Amino acid sequence: MQKIFLSLLFVLLMFTPKIFADEGSTYSFGWLDKDKEVYVLQNREFRKVQTFNFNLAYGLSLSEAFVDETAIQGRIGYYFWEFLGLEILYSKNDGKPNSNFTGITGGYGTGSGGPGSVPFYQIIDDYTGIIVNWSPFYSKINLFNGIVYLDWTFGLGLLAVNQRNNAQAMVEGSDAESKSVLASELDSGIIFQTSWIFYLSRFFSIRADIMGLWYEGNVPSSGEVKKEVSSQWDAVLGVGFRF
Repeated sequence: MQKIFLSLLFVLLMFTPKIFADEGSTYSFGWLDKDKEVYVLQNREFRKVQTFNFNLAYGLSLSEAFVDETAIQGRIGYYFWEFLGLEILYSKNDGKPNSNFTGITGGYGTGSGGPGSVPFYQIIDDYTGIIVNWSPFYSKINLFNGIVYLDWTFGLGLLAVNQRNNAQAMVEGSDAESKSVLASELDSGIIFQTSWIFYLSRFFSIRADIMGLWYEGNVPSSGEVKKEVSSQWDAVLGVGFRF
């Protein structure tokens, strides 16, 4: 009986119009004052529809075991509707083997020679993406006696990656030095991002992103080079301007 009751309650809520209140919806508090109406939170102070936005940001890789990687990113975007927009991203990356790599190899690839094992590793030089952004969440935060307006968006798009790796050298090389040689390649894939945009004014904002990259590149496998999907996660923080 309890399950039937909960099911009926769920169906009732699903078809209750006020559950899906939009920007023009109001709540009537007649039991307090028949002349008062309160607008829902989605009454937006800063609108995105038919606006261009530019962003400049600095990022760090979160997932590379043998490489420390940073990035400078630029974005330009346009919102066709309040909840849907298009964005072009370019990221210039700078990656170097880290202490984990040095500890395994004994120094090859970092300027200080020495014997040791060499792991497979990749260094992304740059990547370009075209992303569709969906912005379903909007919030107002009371912070230090002021209101901060926040958009939470999600993006999915296509990706082109210029990267270097030692897949071919791992298969052909006989020692640590030869296995550390990197070869360049261009790969394609997809990009996912979730973004938090904090509005400082109608024209300026601070933006934080968590980005996931998936691309098909060369990897060593059973004595030969094969194409497999590789991934990387980046954390990015930047400033934005819109008009």
